[in-house]
Amino acid sequence: IAASGGDLEVIAAIETDPIAAGDIEDIMKRAAEAGQASARAEAVAQGVTSPKSVAIDDKELAVRARRASELLSRSLAEATSREAVRRAGTASPEVLAAATKEYMLGLTGSHVAKQARGAVTRGTNLGRFDFMEANKPTKVYASELLDGATCEFCVSIDGTEWPTVAEARDL
Repeated sequence: IAASGGDLEVIAAIETDPIAAGDIEDIMKRAAEAGQASARAEAVAQGVTSPKSVAIDDKELAVRARRASELLSRSLAEATSREAVRRAGTASPEVLAAATKEYMLGLTGSHVAKQARGAVTRGTNLGRFDFMEANKPTKVYASELLDGATCEFCVSIDGTEWPTVAEARDL
């Protein structure tokens, strides 16, 4: 922003490099492992003897982590541009940059937290789906925890039954 010379076209086109893709991937992998463990425990509780183990699909996790990182980075860059354009006027580019930085640092982080929760949930689900595909269940049923933090999508699929894991996975 400070280097823009006050040019609104430049300010509106702020970009940033993807952030924390490796961290997101690590978190998603741990979530996938936890998802597999919970699916295994559920299978055993339902009487499945010796459920098959399955490797985590590291390639899919890496791709999804990179995409999540890119989307998060674009979202933050857009918020920065939007605020700087809103504030642009008679202030110098340096003052505008400082004011925009102050605004961005004052945000609650709820958007970032929501995106992080989504990545964790997707990692968990990938682990569960991989486990289920390897163990060939007779049906797949969505039983969502309907608490105050359940998203609209999860509420909408609660109680849905699919004939195959692939159909459930394609949501």
